[in-house]
Amino acid sequence: MDYKSLIDFNKYTLAPAAAGFAYALEKFVPSDGWSRFAVLIMLLIIGFSALCGILLFAVATGAQHGDQNRKKRAEPWISNLGTGHAVLLFLGMLMLLCMLIPRVLAEPVATTTTCRCCTSP
Repeated sequence: MDYKSLIDFNKYTLAPAAAGFAYALEKFVPSDGWSRFAVLIMLLIIGFSALCGILLFAVATGAQHGDQNRKKRAEPWISNLGTGHAVLLFLGMLMLLCMLIPRVLAEPVATTTTCRCCTSP
C-alpha cells in the first residue's frame, strides 16, 4: 500500500469537508422550520466525514512509520475509514448542493433604503 499517496489524497479530501462544514455553518445557521433539521443532519454528516478523514490520516501515518505488524493491523481500519470518509463527504456535499440551489435561483431582495439626510443651513 502506498501510504504517502493515500495521506496526500486524504489531505485533499479533508479540505472540502472542512470548507463545506464552515460554509454551511455560516450560511445556514440559524435556520427555521424543516431546514433547521436538514442543516443539523448535513453538519453531522460532514462532521463525521471530517472525523473519519482525520482518523484515517492518523492511522495511515502510524502505519507508514510502523513495522509490518502495525501495517497489517492498520489496513482494515484504513479501508473502513476511507470508505466512510468518502461516502459521508459525498452525501454531505450533495445535501449542501441541494440546499444551495433554491438560494441561487431565488429572486434577489432589495435591501437598500432611501437616504434621508437633513442639513440645516
